[in-house]
Amino acid sequence: MDLRICDKAVLVTGGSQGIGRACAEALAAEGCRVAIAALVNFTKGLSDLGGRYNIRVTAVSPGAVQTERWNTRICLEAEATGRDYEELRAARITEQPLGRIVEPRDVADLVCCLVSPRADAVNGTCVTIDGGWSRGVYP
Repeated sequence: MDLRICDKAVLVTGGSQGIGRACAEALAAEGCRVAIAALVNFTKGLSDLGGRYNIRVTAVSPGAVQTERWNTRICLEAEATGRDYEELRAARITEQPLGRIVEPRDVADLVCCLVSPRADAVNGTCVTIDGGWSRGVYP
């Protein structure tokens, strides 16, 4: 897919595993220069500083994502409650509005879109990707 993002410099937080790794790999496959870091809380401040130079900063906030961490969480809950792991996992998936858990690649696809010219007005905000789980409207 050609998102016209080749040669962009991209900073990915938490890129060593799970969602961050999927995002870093997808961006690299699109031709981006990827750096991995541990920044999370500076989105708005950095966007204010970089905006006038056409540097956009956008955070992505995933909900439940099918990663090893999610599997471990379900396993621990099953152990704590005495429920069967597969039964509990199926129940948690059924609770999701889309009837499935977000995959790391879903998050990576969103990130690739956000760094493309098609999202050049998105700056200084956080995009939630949770399959519709969040029920609030945030300012």
